[in-house]
Amino acid sequence: MKATSTAAVSISLAPGVMALGLYCCLSYSPVLAEVPADQPGQPALTGFSQKLGFNLPQGWKRASNETQVNMIQAEFVPQEQTLGSWSSMICVQSFKGLAAEVTAEQFLDRLAISYRDVCRGELVYQKLGETQVDGHPGFQAIMGCTELVLQSDAKLQPAPAEPRGEIGYYAAILGQVDLYLLHKSDRREVFNLRQVPLAATNYRDFVATIQPLSLK
Repeated sequence: MKATSTAAVSISLAPGVMALGLYCCLSYSPVLAEVPADQPGQPALTGFSQKLGFNLPQGWKRASNETQVNMIQAEFVPQEQTLGSWSSMICVQSFKGLAAEVTAEQFLDRLAISYRDVCRGELVYQKLGETQVDGHPGFQAIMGCTELVLQSDAKLQPAPAEPRGEIGYYAAILGQVDLYLLHKSDRREVFNLRQVPLAATNYRDFVATIQPLSLK
């Protein structure tokens, strides 16, 4: 599978939006004072105007919860893992007022461009096409990096010294007012574009554990 071209598109976004979108793509996140416990089943990210619900796989926990002026975010990892060292992560985000400023596909295009800037290897960006969540339009894609140099944060466990490969499923959904982003990613050994572990042929099994999605 070849990496999809990520030609720039002209979009006017609030300052810092793409940087916020990359919080879950990088190797660290801020430590937060209060992380609510989730009940088994369907947790929900309470955004600025709606709630994005999804299925939390058994044995996973909420590892962070953050609210900023224009973004709300929560991250989830398996029970035995941490934000400083994880092999699997689910991240959900709400971007205030962005639904009227950009299409879901354009948002992922720009996210891929930002992701490319932190990828030492080759960018993987395969568009999977349009989707809907409770009637709200969205777009989904596979995004990753064949070799990502992990960074450390002094507040968290040090990141591994060796580079890792990262691959994930991304869905951007336009709510009534806000834009919602959900992605599930895995970190593994460095790979190459001839052996990308996630593609259009097998992504459904990868995302089955977090479905169904809801946006109310």
